[in-house]
Amino acid sequence: MVFFMETKIDEKRMEKIRRRCGFGNGIDVSTEGSRGGICLAWKEDVQELDYPWLVGRDFNEIMYSFEKSGGQPREEKRIEAFCEVLEEFHLTDVGYMGIWFTWERGNMTETNIKERLDRGVANEKWMKLFPRGNIHHLTSLLSDHCPLLINTTTGNIFMGIPKFKFEAWWTMEESLEQEVMETWESSTSPIVEKLQMLLISLTRWAKSIKKKRDDLKNKLIKGLGNLMEKEADDDILEKAMDTRI
Repeated sequence: MVFFMETKIDEKRMEKIRRRCGFGNGIDVSTEGSRGGICLAWKEDVQELDYPWLVGRDFNEIMYSFEKSGGQPREEKRIEAFCEVLEEFHLTDVGYMGIWFTWERGNMTETNIKERLDRGVANEKWMKLFPRGNIHHLTSLLSDHCPLLINTTTGNIFMGIPKFKFEAWWTMEESLEQEVMETWESSTSPIVEKLQMLLISLTRWAKSIKKKRDDLKNKLIKGLGNLMEKEADDDILEKAMDTRI
């Protein structure tokens, strides 16, 4: 059972995606303009809450007053109401790894607000089914919310068979033309073999470029994470903005 929010696509397209992912049952709601869109998908009829299930999302609410820093204090009634809903559905906070706050706004000390609005909650059966399950708060360079990475198994769950694809970003690299010309002119083989050589050459070239980009991106994300864990002041907020840019 999976719930998607802010899909930003219309109902018919979301239905196609849902079915292609193997979820025959579902409720899809279209966007309003360029905003919104939700989808509830499941593979079997869900009649009661006795199934193991987990919800990881932006609840737009906190469970405790210390989950907010800056701005006006959250009303205790709102916090209590949120906790009552979780208790009613027998949901427990799964916990997390990574930075504490998942949402931030304001680039100056007097306007900076941080809250833990995003979290994963699960019932007891899910916790027993996935005892090693965890949620990692990732660092985002673009959004004011942190992405939530939900892991239920150990190891790399994204492994697959690599396929050659010409990426659009390659055309922005100045060295692309030189790589193509040097590879093409380095052999007098038949055109099919030259294309195979070009495929291998571009794959290696792209991997090298991407590694440099990823190394820089990881360095910046790590630096941004360290900044977000510190007490916010004008200097910290300025550095965080420069890092995002």
